[in-house]
Amino acid sequence: MMALLMDKILIINQSSGYLVYDLAERLSSKYQITLISGGIVTNKPFISKVISYFDYKRYSLFARFFSWTLFSFQCLVHLSLNPFRYKQIILYSNPPVLPFFLFPWSRRITYVFFDLYPNALMSFSNFKFFSVIYSLWINLSCPIFNKMIAIVFITDEMKSLFLDTYGKKLNSNLNFHVVPLWLDSNISSSLKNASDFSSSNVNSAVVSFFYSGNFGLTHPVEKIVNAFIALPTDFPGQLSLFGSGSRFTHVRNISSSVSSINMGGFLSHSDYVAYLNHSDIGIVCIDTVSGNVSLPSKLFAMLACGLPILAIAPHNSSLAKIVDKYQCGLVADPDVQFEISEAFIRLGEDGVLRDKFGRNSLLASSNFTKENAKVFLDFLSVNSL
Repeated sequence: MMALLMDKILIINQSSGYLVYDLAERLSSKYQITLISGGIVTNKPFISKVISYFDYKRYSLFARFFSWTLFSFQCLVHLSLNPFRYKQIILYSNPPVLPFFLFPWSRRITYVFFDLYPNALMSFSNFKFFSVIYSLWINLSCPIFNKMIAIVFITDEMKSLFLDTYGKKLNSNLNFHVVPLWLDSNISSSLKNASDFSSSNVNSAVVSFFYSGNFGLTHPVEKIVNAFIALPTDFPGQLSLFGSGSRFTHVRNISSSVSSINMGGFLSHSDYVAYLNHSDIGIVCIDTVSGNVSLPSKLFAMLACGLPILAIAPHNSSLAKIVDKYQCGLVADPDVQFEISEAFIRLGEDGVLRDKFGRNSLLASSNFTKENAKVFLDFLSVNSL
């Protein structure tokens, strides 16, 4: 009976992970939660209903737009059949076209930007009619945003870029909020302690660099590989790269003849944790165009593990500012191979520097815990619902 009397909240994200589940868990104490996601969805006891629609396809621009559109149409059908079921709808920016489909429900939406669109599409700016699509996207989405309950960003830089992009088209009373991301608690319980990393960082004969994530257009992994290949032959480094994306095959081809580079597909949870625990340096990257439209979440697991960070990112990006603020690693411009190579050498040959950065990473990680989820969710509960 109590469950029947609770207000219902709909959460939509085509690619749901721990950040979405943390949100659902927090809200479930007061609201019945329905989650719509893509592909195979993990059911949790605090989620009343899980609906699985078309999965997110990353391997090409056409595949992305097709999967976004089909998933969004399925969500539109669901809400059209249940127009008054939900007190509030919480949308994430995957798929980014979803607000266009759900504009009749705009006044019930809180929108969460994990990636800022249409800015994230700038990697395709050489495509024909891109400028028309970009302008049309802004003009059509602005009236939808103006009706929403609130818009949430994960960095100050993302919020500033959003305001610069939309400018005076936005209502002055629109409610904005910035909430930093946090580490997956399922990973944090498996990570090594501070006492475990210092000796390995200082004394390893071969220094291991670890990257896990996207090999897509906005992640310049091939520039990491090119810089690593250009290092002196006696450089004491091992580079491990795992993930998938449109550039995976290209990166594998240029690195296949280098014995000190190890590549593979996406890691299982246990293998990912094992690599975090046994690597000396974590690599996180974002390209010049996307520096402030996204923030790779893999960063936070690496911080919590006490890994020094090699950030391949623009120096004015959100990623670079976190690394510089907490002095937990080195930043190298993705468009300057010399900077990347120099960062490899400094981190690979200076164990004392790695030890310093590793300790600072652990200290920094205390600012990116599940407590951020509490702030996020309290904001949604108090100010939006």
